[in-house]
Amino acid sequence: MHLLGAIPQAIGAEVYFKTGSGLTDQKFEMRQETAVAVVSAYADVAGLPADDGAIVTRAVGRNVLIGHGGVFDAYESLTRGELARALALAAGQPQRIPSKPSFNDVGSSDPNYPYVESVAGARARRDLVDPKNAINFGPDADISRLDFTVALVRGAGLEAEAQARAGETLGLLDESKIPSELRGYVAVALERGLIDTVTTDAGPMFNPRDDVPRVDAARFLLRLLELK
Repeated sequence: MHLLGAIPQAIGAEVYFKTGSGLTDQKFEMRQETAVAVVSAYADVAGLPADDGAIVTRAVGRNVLIGHGGVFDAYESLTRGELARALALAAGQPQRIPSKPSFNDVGSSDPNYPYVESVAGARARRDLVDPKNAINFGPDADISRLDFTVALVRGAGLEAEAQARAGETLGLLDESKIPSELRGYVAVALERGLIDTVTTDAGPMFNPRDDVPRVDAARFLLRLLELK
């Protein structure tokens, strides 16, 4: 990854000059320019809309998400393995690797192996991402919006609140498609900005089974970092 430019930060400082040598004693011109960071390692980022490009740049810069070879694939769906990696890093999960893989489909040679083990494996301190079943994690499958939401709420350390709010009324058109025991997770995530609703002419929906585009995942994962 290469970052061109820099993101400015406000810094307080006191500067002292000898008499006759300070700025006020010299002719000068002051200009203010906006610095812009651009991810040059991924060929498709420069062509993204400004807001999406900025989100991708921040996410890559903070190592929340990485691209696919030479592209970022902002609008491709986030996979379960990619979420495991992102959460292991963004949620500050300690790396806990068992003596043998916990899942048949994520061997020790898999790049996602340490992340999957850290968020869902036999020795994980906290289970953040539920596996597909008892023997398979499903790293290459797309993560659903509901599973993504539950995982981020857990990663934010808000699971107790979410569980206490099970069955809460959400005011969503498709609320019946969200299991009652998981509605507290959706409520907490919506309030904390860890997920959003889907706007329709009839009203807000959640679309729990839909996929999560990678650029949207980047936005919500960055929000998780802000909450941590």
